[in-house]
Amino acid sequence: MAYHLTIDLGTANTKISDSDKGLIFSAPTVVAAHKETGRVIAVGEDAKRLLGRAPSDISVISPVKNGVISDFEAASAMLRIFLNTVIPRSTFRPKAEIIIPADATAIERRALQEAAERSGVRVNKITSSPMASALSARLETDAPVGNMVLDIGAGITTAAVVSFGGVVCARSTCSAGNEMDKCIKEYIKKNYGVTIGLKTAEEIKCSVGSAHPDTPSGEITVLGRDNSTGLPKEITISSDEVRCAISPVLSAICETVKAVLEQTPPELACDLSERGITLCGGGAELSGLSRFLQENIGLPSGVSS
Repeated sequence: MAYHLTIDLGTANTKISDSDKGLIFSAPTVVAAHKETGRVIAVGEDAKRLLGRAPSDISVISPVKNGVISDFEAASAMLRIFLNTVIPRSTFRPKAEIIIPADATAIERRALQEAAERSGVRVNKITSSPMASALSARLETDAPVGNMVLDIGAGITTAAVVSFGGVVCARSTCSAGNEMDKCIKEYIKKNYGVTIGLKTAEEIKCSVGSAHPDTPSGEITVLGRDNSTGLPKEITISSDEVRCAISPVLSAICETVKAVLEQTPPELACDLSERGITLCGGGAELSGLSRFLQENIGLPSGVSS
């Protein structure tokens, strides 16, 4: 059986799709390995469960940071294990398309390609993430018509205008999902004197986070470490507080979109006023984000289906 795969090695999750079946695999981009030997003991969801809970001789890392491979050996080993779960070992090296960040350098591009090939595939196509997002959202990419995609991932946010099968202009920022988690963690430390883990901060963001005040509000109670006593302490944080904490990240995302709009040719800018912004990535699910962008940028926006 011939496999034609698409591999998206993201900061938070790695996704593998098949040309016939669509998405066939998705798992956290996390690796747990022994510090001395480097031997991988867990990947994906199993490794993510060890975050903040692993013994001192085990390192739990994400081998991809801001869309770029930071640990080549760990990334290759992880990807090889992922592929072995979806492709029979007897299968001849399958062809694969890999997704790369819009502004990846030649070195970063080569690192992604080599990591994929070392895992057992033959890379026959490289696609930039904005084009991949546009195709996934079923936008009209083959015509000379402007479409803007805003992909808010874990480690990187990319705004891009695509037209006639290519990227016209793009800009990326590290202000993305992970940065929101860090802001929430720092807010709680500063205002409550309690330290929480990034995993708890992510839970807060997903549960009660919002980008606009006119969205359903809520509260969540979490457990952290009291910085003055060292003992566990419960705190309750509201949607308004989370929005205040992540506001610098939201502002940076807006500035990234505005920077791309300034580079957009006038003819395509007219298309964008009608078509708006297509939101992609996990960060696009943040409550009230579409309304926040429309009020601050002036273009309608919506999450791709």
